[in-house]
Amino acid sequence: MARNIYKQEKLSVKILRQFKTILKYLFLYTFIIAFFLAISWILVKSYKYVTTTKIFALKYVEINGLKNLTKMDILKKLDINYGKNIFDINLFEIKKRLLKDKWIKDVMIKRIIPNKIIINVTEREPVYILHEKRSLYYIDKDGTKIAKFGNKILDLPILEMEDQQLFSKISNYLTKGIPISIDSVGWVYIGNIYIKFYDYKNKILWKIDVDSISNSLSTAKLIWSDIKRILRGNNIKKITVINYLGWVQFRN
Repeated sequence: MARNIYKQEKLSVKILRQFKTILKYLFLYTFIIAFFLAISWILVKSYKYVTTTKIFALKYVEINGLKNLTKMDILKKLDINYGKNIFDINLFEIKKRLLKDKWIKDVMIKRIIPNKIIINVTEREPVYILHEKRSLYYIDKDGTKIAKFGNKILDLPILEMEDQQLFSKISNYLTKGIPISIDSVGWVYIGNIYIKFYDYKNKILWKIDVDSISNSLSTAKLIWSDIKRILRGNNIKKITVINYLGWVQFRN
């Protein structure tokens, strides 16, 4: 009889301990849930305050890096109103909208607390006016068409190509490797055999061999240096360069 009573008491103690453990964990879980609910409530209230308070109302938009575009061009594309909360403005959507403009190569946008947005624009730099299928386009050094000629009048060489695949191969040579300044070039023709460009300041036509363009341009620079030193470019009509050889044609 005494043994049974002892067993019952021992079982009761074990059940009591288990019950206390359950209560302890239940209290702990309740506290954790209540804590996170309180934090969530604070965050929601804070977000609502931040996105509605007039302290963060947009007052200033700073735009940097513009050369061919104007500030008004950019503001029209932003489609945002002064006075709107800066945290309620989707910078990713603005960037996506701006990058649809072919003049824009890249955009960096940041918020400046309390009421300012800074937009740093990297524009594509047009280097030629491409003549293609009776139309004219501004293109950059990679051959990307930026816009049709006419909306903005820029003084750039007119380019025609026999084979567009050659452009990427020799574009760097054209902008940096020719013996005269690119500002002196009136037009450029890229063919499979020769590159031709016209120096409108000195009224000289250049023909450069495509297959050996690097050597040909080095030779062209030496020839042009001698011409400026000895003849000063007078009466030169045409200069043809193939690899390490060059021919100078004079006017009659």
